[in-house]
Amino acid sequence: MVSKYLAGTASFPINPPPIPVVVARYALNHVFGLTIMGLTWVSGDKKHHFLTPQLAVNPDMPSAPGAPGLLLSCREELWTQGPWDLFIKADTKKHVRLDYAGRYKAHLAGTMTADEFSAHKFSVSHLWVFLKLIQY
Repeated sequence: MVSKYLAGTASFPINPPPIPVVVARYALNHVFGLTIMGLTWVSGDKKHHFLTPQLAVNPDMPSAPGAPGLLLSCREELWTQGPWDLFIKADTKKHVRLDYAGRYKAHLAGTMTADEFSAHKFSVSHLWVFLKLIQY
């Protein structure tokens, strides 16, 4: 599925390479007024859009700043709003930490039929659409 939608999509070159940024979920909540973490959040001042997907549900999200990715969602605001500051859960054992992956804009790339959805083992059961995430 990924190769179908991301074929020919190159990584966005970032030069010089970004400095790795890992933040505590609490810091985002405290500074930007995000009450809890979900897939999407808009800051209290409406200036920042955050995207915090779970890799268990969306394993094809960008894995590094500038990398393209695929997001499965039924939320229209993902491709009508943004750009989105993408945070991916960091591999830590004790506390929830998020890696900042950059600012992305989502583009509607396709939809899944009921049969296609049934053939995949997703951990949620919603009508999904494919969004191609391109570095903004």
